Amino acid sequence: MYGPVYPIMAGGAICCFGCASFIFYCGCTAAFIHFQADLLAVCATGVTVGWITRQLHSRYLAALVAIIFCSYIAVRSIIRPSFEFRPFWDVFRDSAVALGISVLFFFISWSELGSTRTGFMALYFLSGLVALGSLVAYYAGVAVPLSFGFSPSIGTFTRWLLFRGGVREGLEEMTEHNTLNKTITFEGTVSHEPGKACVVSWPGKYATAWDHMVASARAGQTSAAVVFLPEGTKNFGKHSRIPTREGLDGRCWCEPLYGEKKPWGCRWWALWIQNVEAAVKHRAELQVYFFAGACGKGKVGSFETAGQENLRREALLKKMRDFEDTDSFRDAEEAGLNKLSRLERYDSSSQYSREKYRLFLQWLPDSERQFLQDSEGLGNSQKAEVAWLEKKGYRYTSVDISRWLKQPRELPEDREHRWAWKPEPNSLVGHPVVCNELPSP
Repeated sequence: MYGPVYPIMAGGAICCFGCASFIFYCGCTAAFIHFQADLLAVCATGVTVGWITRQLHSRYLAALVAIIFCSYIAVRSIIRPSFEFRPFWDVFRDSAVALGISVLFFFISWSELGSTRTGFMALYFLSGLVALGSLVAYYAGVAVPLSFGFSPSIGTFTRWLLFRGGVREGLEEMTEHNTLNKTITFEGTVSHEPGKACVVSWPGKYATAWDHMVASARAGQTSAAVVFLPEGTKNFGKHSRIPTREGLDGRCWCEPLYGEKKPWGCRWWALWIQNVEAAVKHRAELQVYFFAGACGKGKVGSFETAGQENLRREALLKKMRDFEDTDSFRDAEEAGLNKLSRLERYDSSSQYSREKYRLFLQWLPDSERQFLQDSEGLGNSQKAEVAWLEKKGYRYTSVDISRWLKQPRELPEDREHRWAWKPEPNSLVGHPVVCNELPSP
């Protein structure tokens, strides 16, 4: 199996930088109002607004701020047509000095000391003191260009904005650590107890049930060989070569699994095989969980055909876009399709998505519709997992996932959530409903 969440500390740091940037922006705006000929103050405002916009990932916000700022300059010029700029050389001299201060702080923050989190925060604090001192001096009547006060902040911000450093790397490391601990990342926990049941394949679309299964496995109650590496983890996107002894074509496991190289990689598969081998070594009862009501269904022809069958399924599902352009789909929308609930239930589907998929299957030719219907019962990764178990001749037990689902009291306003996770008191794989078993080799 194979999906970023910001950590609390990183979120706090971003919030602090955002607040400081807002204060800096207000200071630059004040500098422009009271010291209108200072061109560098305008540039400083642009840099700060750009940084804030980058954090928000919004081009619309950038455009809005630019329009407001340009409108302010235009209106100010119309209201005060007698406005006179300072002599060019005075502006050039002050701007050059301010630029030099910015460059100095830029390279200080780029140094080994400035690249550390402590060094960067010290520079950040020092820049704030310089800006505050310049404002106090200006209002006290001292002839000090306000741009001098904000130049250190400009240099420090530019360094942090454009180049990697200890601070950004630290935030990224915290983000990755948080992703590892707070998402559904799982690399398996196989029990060494002889004969204990071990989950070797699980349908990922039952997200809530998956979370509880992982929690039970981490608590030592459940033995599980399944692997899930979401986006943001160190092994996401990495690939593993196929051992020569397997006699399979392809540079990595992606080709037999998916028919082509995939961006999420196939390292998860190598980890899964290790877990399965450990379970087999300890004579565990291998358990494969199928979709609710589809026990034993959805398997591919063989492991050798799993990749090509996956490509065919992907190609057919891409036709959903063509279906959305048909008159039959538009008629369905007018008839009330869009009024169906989009609230997801226990299997990550909604009334809307299920009805849309049903109409899509009706629209497909018979052979294509039958192929997709026959594929129901296992997730994409599961199909390869089960095919591998059969290729190796490993005996496994087929289990209906509904064994671990229960129907709670139905609420009138929430009829979509009709199923919930049914936890077991001791182990999540105690006495499953067996559908069928693969004969021993």
